[in-house]
Amino acid sequence: MKADRVALGGVIALVLWAGFYVLGFTIAGALLLLPWAQNRYQGSVSMSGLLSGFLAVWVLWAIFPRPGASPERANQQSSREHPRLHAFVADIAERAGMRPPDEVHVIMDANAYAAWQSGWRGARGANVVGVGIPLLALLDCEELASVVAHELGHHHAGHVRLGPWVHRMRRSIGESLYRLEGSSFWLHWPFVAYARLFLRVTHDASRSQEFHADAIAARVCGATATASALCRIHDEGALWQAYFASEVRPLLRRGYLPPILEGFDQFRNAVARRPDITEQIDRLRAEEERPSALDTHPTLSARLTALQWTRNDAGARGDAALALLDSVESGERTAVEALLVDPRSTLKPIEWVDAGEEVWLPMWRESLELYSGLFDDARPARLGEFIANAARWASESRKGLAIYSPAAERRHFANACGAWLAVELHRLGFVILALPGAPVLAKRGVQVIEPFNIATDLDKGAMTPAEWRTRCEELQL
Repeated sequence: MKADRVALGGVIALVLWAGFYVLGFTIAGALLLLPWAQNRYQGSVSMSGLLSGFLAVWVLWAIFPRPGASPERANQQSSREHPRLHAFVADIAERAGMRPPDEVHVIMDANAYAAWQSGWRGARGANVVGVGIPLLALLDCEELASVVAHELGHHHAGHVRLGPWVHRMRRSIGESLYRLEGSSFWLHWPFVAYARLFLRVTHDASRSQEFHADAIAARVCGATATASALCRIHDEGALWQAYFASEVRPLLRRGYLPPILEGFDQFRNAVARRPDITEQIDRLRAEEERPSALDTHPTLSARLTALQWTRNDAGARGDAALALLDSVESGERTAVEALLVDPRSTLKPIEWVDAGEEVWLPMWRESLELYSGLFDDARPARLGEFIANAARWASESRKGLAIYSPAAERRHFANACGAWLAVELHRLGFVILALPGAPVLAKRGVQVIEPFNIATDLDKGAMTPAEWRTRCEELQL
């Protein structure tokens, strides 16, 4: 029965995908009727016929599928590196009464996935389960077991064979819409409407697959562990994305590899004390809970309802699953290398306490090249004056075109002033600390300054230029 449902979903997706191109050829054929009729009955083709023929060619060019590059093979952690993790996944498969996956991948994301890798040149393909290193730190063993059981459920039901195929269909239709975007509205809207229908139908199937996999996870590991894992991934996922984008990626681009999970703990603790950031994270979580017909996954509340579970039902938590990795450092490095454009690149280890001066200071100096000459004769005490005249200073000193609105230009310049202050304070003997999630600090003995917060306060009027000058005199800057 499960195989029949999967096959039916594939047939519906294939019919809808073919229908998109039938629609395109029908519209192109209708457009070509005009020049054909003019040539047959009038002996020549007028300007309207030429335009109609051009639009027909445009439609055919836009919908014609292009060959896409095959995605890179995901990084694989061999059983020799993390045998406990592989044994753990195999044990969950045995509990579920399923065949264990051929490969277990460790990825640098607060997520998990199931996939099928086709064989190369006739070789046998492989079932794959990928587990994010952050999940190993965030979940206990039974919660992680529910996540693995969920992904194994996708394999057991045949979802992974259909999923990549449907994804390629969505991508093909999306690329066609992108190429048609420049056409007139009346030519564009039939394809948009049909694409929405395709996405609605295939996304309904995707959400059904998630409910089915949740039910398998609950059967194997219990509803409490399954729902608890879903809640924790939902609550921490947005935080992880913010952390990795703002703190880790800049260091990776500079060729440095910090202790990632250690930094995430610091980031979480620091963010908990910063209402401005927690509000942004809460907004992201709220947006994820707004149901949409185009969502590929059900909302968290819908999944908890299907499991007949509420947050009040949470039980005691066990030990973190991170112990399943033989070496956290090795796991982090190998997972990160899979993200690099050149996996052979060498990443230099760095501690977070050194990142301020080794990574961020050079980046700030480079960013100040946009305002070449402006800060040559500047002194810290004049920072308030600079920010008060931000619009004039920015327009006079900026290289290139203005790409920001006046308000955004002012904020951008205030941030540049914060970067300049950090660089100047370092020149005056301050040590720069840029720990994950925390404000940038400049420390010299007992003296502590937050350069970017100073610039923000001056920009918003929370501190006056006179007050800042007085503080600079006290600090002998």
